[in-house]
Amino acid sequence: MRLLPRRVAPRPWEEAYRLQGRLWRGVRLDAATRRLLDERPGLASVRWLDAGCGDGKGLVPLAHAIDTTPVGVDASRQGLRLARAAGGEHENADARWVQADVRSLPFDAGAFGVVRAVHILGHLVEADRVQAARELARVVAHDGVLLATEFTVDDFRAGSGEEVEQGTYRRGHGVLTHYFRSGELETLLVDGGLRVESAEEERFAVRYGGVERTRSRVVVVAGRS
Repeated sequence: MRLLPRRVAPRPWEEAYRLQGRLWRGVRLDAATRRLLDERPGLASVRWLDAGCGDGKGLVPLAHAIDTTPVGVDASRQGLRLARAAGGEHENADARWVQADVRSLPFDAGAFGVVRAVHILGHLVEADRVQAARELARVVAHDGVLLATEFTVDDFRAGSGEEVEQGTYRRGHGVLTHYFRSGELETLLVDGGLRVESAEEERFAVRYGGVERTRSRVVVVAGRS
């Protein structure tokens, strides 16, 4: 695995990783990615980009699930260090790690058959979400797909923290989370140059502090328009 340094360092995420280490438990492939691979097995042989790979929770198992070497990009160098360490702990998952800003990706247009954007657009303010969506669309191959997952306004955490924009809240170390209204993520991707193929809202129960809570997210698969 290679870590390619770039001069990008978002303070909230660097602080969170510095103080807490890995922010998410486990290293597993999320259900949306697994479902996409099950429905379209040919995608296992194309080039993948995991945008906002963070500490490697999704990228490390992805490296074992596909036949190509995935590229993970994240703005946090500390997060990428943790991801690289996680890869070494899991049978040396073969991946390439790049530090870069999702609003300005260092890749050619159409470079990836699949772009995976799981809970990344929602950590940006509106203007940055628009720019990031355009960049993600730009690097999707002509016959490729983008998989995007974000939390919705029905999620139990929506409304928690300091509201900095409509539907966007700052919590913890200053990390932002935007909760998407119905159809909002699809519109963002279409305006960025993609064509929505499917959109599904999912709800599931989790337990926090011994209390059952509802998480709500939208999963969108989109292709080039």
